[in-house]
Amino acid sequence: MIKVSVLMALNKFDQYTKPSIDSILTQDFSNFEFIIVANNCTDEDFLSIQKCCNDKRIRLFRNNIPQLPYSLNFALNEAKGEFIARMDSDDISMSDRFSKQVEYLERYKDINVLGTSYYTINEDGIITSKVKATKTPERIFAKLPLGTQLCHPSVMMRRDYILRMGGYCYGFFAEDYDLWLRVIQDSPYCIDNIDDYLLKYRIHASQATSKKNVIKNKSYNYALLLMNFIQTNRVKFLLGLIWINPVFVGVKDYIKNKFK
Repeated sequence: MIKVSVLMALNKFDQYTKPSIDSILTQDFSNFEFIIVANNCTDEDFLSIQKCCNDKRIRLFRNNIPQLPYSLNFALNEAKGEFIARMDSDDISMSDRFSKQVEYLERYKDINVLGTSYYTINEDGIITSKVKATKTPERIFAKLPLGTQLCHPSVMMRRDYILRMGGYCYGFFAEDYDLWLRVIQDSPYCIDNIDDYLLKYRIHASQATSKKNVIKNKSYNYALLLMNFIQTNRVKFLLGLIWINPVFVGVKDYIKNKFK
């Protein structure tokens, strides 16, 4: 039986794609399949992606729908593994990521979603910061109304549980945050992070989104927080609306830079 199904969706080929794929293929944990969905990419990009996929563990698909949640749900439906590992096409997984996450999930049966601490890297792969993940299900439950506490491409999940939760919502920019909020409504203390730094999360210029998309993303987050307040009556969701407000974010950043 396949233990881990790795899900990657991408819409182009660039200088980061092959190193990202290779970081999965060189894991010290071998019992996995790697599902890659090329969504709405050019024929030229698809041919380049194909050249990186000469490994029997890779299952490559292509669709013409330019929506990440659709491709992730497609891959989730194709997955055969007990656990689902997310991965983005510009990040790097550390070689012991899967072995450590599988060990944790097999030890703690009540945890359904598991993230990790991570490094941020620049265009050249140089580490620019270390981000310590929020630990313990209780703290994550308490802090999720103020923003996502998981680095999405670092996450490993139980496939059967995520399928029962309905996977990712179509149309959402914040598809991961929406999923985590639904998860804690169903099972409040089933999300955790491990201390180990098991992902290099790349920040680069081509990630910059348009002003229109930034506005849409914020709108989705506001809607999610308001909807969750109505459903749960947790006042922290209202605090979350203030916490992510651009004015308050600016004040927080000013204070942080002033006293660093």
